[in-house]
Amino acid sequence: MANQIFASIKRFLKKIIPEFVLFTWIFPIRDFIKFKIIYFKYFQKNWRALKLKKGAIFISGESHTPGHIYRIERYLSTYKDLGIASEWFEAEIVYADPKVIDNCRILIIWRIPLNRHLEVILKRAKSNNIIIIYDLDDYMFDPTIAIPEITDAIRFKGIDINYLKGLYAKIFDTIKECNLATSPTHFLSAKMEDLTQQPAYTLPNGYDYETLVLSTKLIS
Repeated sequence: MANQIFASIKRFLKKIIPEFVLFTWIFPIRDFIKFKIIYFKYFQKNWRALKLKKGAIFISGESHTPGHIYRIERYLSTYKDLGIASEWFEAEIVYADPKVIDNCRILIIWRIPLNRHLEVILKRAKSNNIIIIYDLDDYMFDPTIAIPEITDAIRFKGIDINYLKGLYAKIFDTIKECNLATSPTHFLSAKMEDLTQQPAYTLPNGYDYETLVLSTKLIS
């Protein structure tokens, strides 16, 4: 019920507030406040570990997709269960305030192509001797496969070939800037290691306890 009310209010505000005001003032202020609240809770809960630089930060490039659950949220939950101070942030939040990574020991970047904002993050991480891991769950780091015969996005969605080649090249460049890479399958890890000459390891997708319970109920 609360979510429905909030959604109704959001739709109403979008109707009465000009888009320019929304995107220039309202949304940036909202995101800034959201970041401050999340970071405050994160720091308050983990300040001892963060002072010793024992934390881990995940940066999600696609927090609205199912892959975010597998590659960010479930591994984040595992980190926390192991007692590691950890949190995830949307890329835009970290771009707006890069100091969020200063007290972490490990930085995990998921599905983000290299851009000027990410370059700042990578430079900052390296200057703080932070271990940088690039995680990817798709074959998106080899520009030579951006052809209709191989890539469904071109064949079925009509995405421009040159755009995809550029995107894959930027992801390749990002992996090269990291200390190592991870993926959910041995095939992807082997391809990444062979092409980028960076160490690559397999971290499979999995399910959490809640999914296990629900699945058990469905088959029982």
